[in-house]
Amino acid sequence: MRNVCPEARFKLEKTLLSRWGKKHADEALRALARWDGWRWPTERQILDAIPYMAKNARARRFREAKAELAVMRTVPPLTPSEELPLDRRLSPWHALAIVQRGLPMTQVISRIIGGCVLVSVADLQAELDRRTETQADRLAQLQAARRSRERSDDGYRGGMAVVGFTF
Repeated sequence: MRNVCPEARFKLEKTLLSRWGKKHADEALRALARWDGWRWPTERQILDAIPYMAKNARARRFREAKAELAVMRTVPPLTPSEELPLDRRLSPWHALAIVQRGLPMTQVISRIIGGCVLVSVADLQAELDRRTETQADRLAQLQAARRSRERSDDGYRGGMAVVGFTF
C-alpha cells in the first residue's frame, strides 16, 4: 500500500481548482486533511459501491456513513512502524460523506489518489524537500564529473576530425 505522493497531491489540487473553483477545492482538501493515515477508496470501488439507487436509500446510506465518521475519528493515530490495519480503510460511502460535494468530486479524488494512504501536507513537503536536496546533490556530482572530464581532455572536445570533403 502506498502513500499519496507530492505529484498526486499537486495534480489533485490543480484538478479540483480547475473544475470546482477555489472555495469548493479548498473545502475538499481541508476535509481530506483530517484523515491522514487512512486509505482512500479507488474509483472502481466508488463506482461499484455507490450504484444508482433511490434517493431515500442513498440518503440513508450517506447519513449512516457520516455518523460512522465521528466514531472513526476517535481511532488513535498510527505510529510510523505500524502496518495499516483493515479498519483504517475508508469505504466509498465514507469518502462521499467526507467530501460532501457529491459523487463527481469524490470520483475525481479517487481517480487521482484512490488506493493510497492520505498523508499530511507537512509530510509531503518534507518528502519534496528531501527529493529536491537529493537531486541538487546529484546535479552537483554530475557537474563536478563533467568539469574534471573537460580538464583532463586537454582541449579535445570529442567528435570526428574532418580532413576534407570529396564531392
